[in-house]
Amino acid sequence: MKSNNAFSWLTTVLLLGGCGPSPVPQPPAEEPPRLEEVRVTCAPTALVLGQSAQCSASARDQKGQPFTISSYSWTSSDSALAQVDASGKVVAHAPGSVSIRASATSGDSTRQGEASLSLSPRPPTVHSTSINASETWTLADSPHEVRGQLSVTDGATLSLQPGVVVLFAPDAELRVAQGALLAPGSSAQPISLLAPDSSAQGSWRGLVFASEGSASRLEHVSLRGCGQPSGEGACLSLRDKASPVLLDVSVDKSGSLGVSVADDGSSFGPDSARLSVSGSSGFALRLASNHADSLPPNSTFSGNGRDAVLLTGDVTRSLSWPNPGVPFVILQRIHVERPVDDEIATLTLTPGTTLRFGSEGELALGSGTYVADLIAEGTADAPILFTSDSASPQPGQWRGLHLGPYITPATRLVHTTVEYAGASGSPGGGTANLNLYGNSGFCGPCPVLQDVTLRKGSGLGLFLNENAKFDPSSARLTVRDNGGYALAMDPNEARTLPAQSTYSGNATEGVLLKGFVAESQTWPKLDAPYVIDTVLQLGAQYAPAPTLTLLPGTELRFNLNAEILIGPDVESPGILVAKGTAAQPIRFVANEPVPFSSHWRGIHIWWGEGSQFDHVLVSHAGANGRRATANINVYRNPAPSITNSHLDWGGACALMTSNKDSGNNQSVPMDYTLPEYNNSFANNGIDNQCSY
Repeated sequence: MKSNNAFSWLTTVLLLGGCGPSPVPQPPAEEPPRLEEVRVTCAPTALVLGQSAQCSASARDQKGQPFTISSYSWTSSDSALAQVDASGKVVAHAPGSVSIRASATSGDSTRQGEASLSLSPRPPTVHSTSINASETWTLADSPHEVRGQLSVTDGATLSLQPGVVVLFAPDAELRVAQGALLAPGSSAQPISLLAPDSSAQGSWRGLVFASEGSASRLEHVSLRGCGQPSGEGACLSLRDKASPVLLDVSVDKSGSLGVSVADDGSSFGPDSARLSVSGSSGFALRLASNHADSLPPNSTFSGNGRDAVLLTGDVTRSLSWPNPGVPFVILQRIHVERPVDDEIATLTLTPGTTLRFGSEGELALGSGTYVADLIAEGTADAPILFTSDSASPQPGQWRGLHLGPYITPATRLVHTTVEYAGASGSPGGGTANLNLYGNSGFCGPCPVLQDVTLRKGSGLGLFLNENAKFDPSSARLTVRDNGGYALAMDPNEARTLPAQSTYSGNATEGVLLKGFVAESQTWPKLDAPYVIDTVLQLGAQYAPAPTLTLLPGTELRFNLNAEILIGPDVESPGILVAKGTAAQPIRFVANEPVPFSSHWRGIHIWWGEGSQFDHVLVSHAGANGRRATANINVYRNPAPSITNSHLDWGGACALMTSNKDSGNNQSVPMDYTLPEYNNSFANNGIDNQCSY
């Protein structure tokens, strides 16, 4: 055992003795510094509004050692409370707590640090007495506070420096009565007029301009929390012919109207632009119709109780209403008329404009004694709309559009829709969507109607009175889905009905006619019938005999006891030419879904020399009221030509001719039943032809 242990020991010694020296361990390679942390410090950390603080940033690496950064990016957690520039300078704007952050990037490492600042309102500079000498409210003294109702009077000018904040105590008001307010804010330093509680609505009365000829001007000014109903009922009010210039003015959280412009000559000043109204409990804007052209361009209206412009008062001058991007609302009658001889008030509507009307609302032009015109020229992509001011519109909810007798042919409606009208109460008496009155000698209204739609009225779609008519260039009139006839007009103006028009879906089908034809004319063939109510007379006293020509396929329907009188006396001759074809006969029929014999009184011809009936259908006439009671009744020579026609369901006979010379009658020997005339008869009461 001992010899073995010795041998092991010797072997170990020999092995160790044969090895070289062991290697010396090397330290690990040192890691390069990298961006690990950004630290931000600000001084001071508590600010009063309007004060500034300077913030600085520093960086550390992963070992906590300083790390060089070439530049930092500075941001504020709420720029409405405080803003920070590229150098780290902070300016406090509103009370609260805000974090100021600096971020840096090195390689693929980005880090951000922040510091908190507390922002306290500075004690306000209080204003509680009216201003009768010019003064300036400075940024250094901001915020300013108005208590009570202050007025700028005696020609004084109140100037607000850029960045000024003016707080208004509850029920406070600033009124520019005889003087001016100059508030030249900027996008970087806006001027704020607001309630101490930024979330309040309708806390203070508002800002009122009530000075004619004032130099008042506001730029980059915001009003918030005003519109207390105890004042003018709006955050911003213009009255007494005031016209301040408003550029980039915003109104928010009004307790009533956003902006009110009185109907007393007040308006937005020249060059006004970019008015913004939001959060009002009522209409965004109430504006005088006579100065709606002063509405600042590029304005926006959103989040209000009514995102709309309420128009009030009449129009007494020529002007254009712009498209404000929201509807105009009209709750009362607006009349357009310039009360000056030989001058015309022209109202022009911009493409895309929508006008909404309350139950007593209407737009009337030229209905007094002076001339006015309406130019409502939309486009296919931006049509003009006259409609009901109802969330659930129904027929008859407003009084309609009324173009009076003192309208000239310059009046134009193009790509325009009028709908849901028909309420009674208009001084003109019309209850249609569109009402035309034409007894002034100004060519009637003669309006141009192109691509106009009249729909969903409670009665007539269109009413033409006292020889009102259409301009010859009118075309593509659509009258549909109304509660009565498509339209009613004088027969003498039916020749002016616009080409390519459609009349469909109306509760009572057809174009209603009643009265005289005094001038020669051709009635266009419609896609609906002409409906004769009571009397259609061809011929007017002491006028040359007019010729009425009906085109193939035309249909005339007759209401109960209605009739056609052709040349009823020697001083009122007339001619009817009704020449259809076998494929397109002209129809004279009862206006009744299931007609009965003797529904209407028929066609009566006295001094009607030259009248012709060819390929016509006459049925269900012969009602009492004239001595003759047939479908066609001939009283004098020369008798009309009646050929290739069908007469049925006459009350007594299909035809009646006079058999004696007495009064206006002559003996008429014509026999229309002869084969050479190729007429046919059916279901007549006594005979095909009778005499009396």
